[in-house]
Amino acid sequence: MMYINELSPNPVGKDTEGEYIKIYNDSDALISLSGWSIKDVSGKTFVVLQKSVPARGFLVLDYQTTKISLNNSGDTIYLYDQNKNLVDKLEYSQNISDDVVVKKDITTGKVSLSSESIKKEIIEVVEARPNTNSIGVGEPLTTQVINGDGIDNLVFIGIGVSLALAIAFWLAFKKVVDS
Repeated sequence: MMYINELSPNPVGKDTEGEYIKIYNDSDALISLSGWSIKDVSGKTFVVLQKSVPARGFLVLDYQTTKISLNNSGDTIYLYDQNKNLVDKLEYSQNISDDVVVKKDITTGKVSLSSESIKKEIIEVVEARPNTNSIGVGEPLTTQVINGDGIDNLVFIGIGVSLALAIAFWLAFKKVVDS
């Protein structure tokens, strides 16, 4: 089964350089997406040509490829197979802040938002390597590589909150000692 797994509707910088739609192949076989299409709620459609998604792998399609502009205030993205059957959709109605990614859990269908630092460059490199999961089956694990800044914005938020609390406690302690 193919899923729309993730969207980046409002990346830092120019949207046209950072927006993307990530497709996940949940099957054990390579799936060709030739003739498949992605469509947004306004009807803007991108027809996929000569792209395949490896077993248990991802395909990232950026704005430069699809020319589909994801709305920051909410959107619905549809995935259709080559016979124009609806395969999946991802809908979000929240206003999306800079650098927030819309993700869908394929097991529950729940949509969530998470903050991720993403470089403007999305690399469509699919890498197969031995699976190192706890089961140790040894089948290939395929991943889509996306360059990131390496430090999540949440780390900065956590540091800021910790610093603010430390200053507040220090000021309160100083006030008690001075009085």
